[in-house]
Amino acid sequence: MGTRIADTIEPMADFPAAMAKDINIVKEGNVEKSLQQMYEDGELGGGGGGTLTQPITTNVECGGIPSGTNFVTGTPLEDIFNKLLVKYINPSVSLKLSVGSLRAKWSPLTSLTLTTSGSKGTSDIADIKLYDGSTLIETQSTFGAFSYTPGAGISSNTTFKAVVSDSQGKTSQATSSVSFVIPYYYGVSANASLSDPTTLTEDVSSKGNKTYKFTASEQYFYFAYDYSYGSLTSILDANGFENLGNFTKVGKVTVTKNGKSYELMVYRSATVQSQTNFGLTFKL
Repeated sequence: MGTRIADTIEPMADFPAAMAKDINIVKEGNVEKSLQQMYEDGELGGGGGGTLTQPITTNVECGGIPSGTNFVTGTPLEDIFNKLLVKYINPSVSLKLSVGSLRAKWSPLTSLTLTTSGSKGTSDIADIKLYDGSTLIETQSTFGAFSYTPGAGISSNTTFKAVVSDSQGKTSQATSSVSFVIPYYYGVSANASLSDPTTLTEDVSSKGNKTYKFTASEQYFYFAYDYSYGSLTSILDANGFENLGNFTKVGKVTVTKNGKSYELMVYRSATVQSQTNFGLTFKL
């Protein structure tokens, strides 16, 4: 005779994973009983040799067993309780964009690829939904790449989102954002009144202190950035010496890109320079 559950597992009232009284199952004939009640009524273990003596279907999620799980006659009780002891695992998802997280404000995003990856948890994957902000743009049946052309283009900060759902309605999500900034510009020019600093070297990066190297031959050093950031507090050379007094604050310069005006704060060295790889750190 096989081992009964009562011989191998502590009493159901002390069961640690999820109280058996809360695990309702549907037996043949659509009769609903709790797992605890079935155990107390002798319907588990017994003459079945440690296996179910009749099929059951769960109608609630419990432990690692989703709602709606079918267990056929002969299923080892040990298998069922091992699953009860396992925490339900949600599906996982990650989202990768084919573009960088920062773009120039005058460079709208007209196309990109969103790529999802991940894995199932306890239950099978139902679908993966992709969003541009709060707008659903695609529903995937499997993880993979989606090519997106956002109409007239995106020119303001946007968060893309992937939401994976499993067959039990459990979800996980991942996000990836694109922000639009006025780039930094740096370089040299023989012109003491440079009208368009965006002709210099462009650095699309977030607000902060910046370090660049300059090579000039009887030319001025230039540095420009988003006017809203305010004035510089310091300009240090590679040896840590202050150079702010060696620069002229040109002030606000307005540039036009794609029909829109943008304001830059511009600094220029007070005199022409002849230097090779001269490093300067600009501090806001």
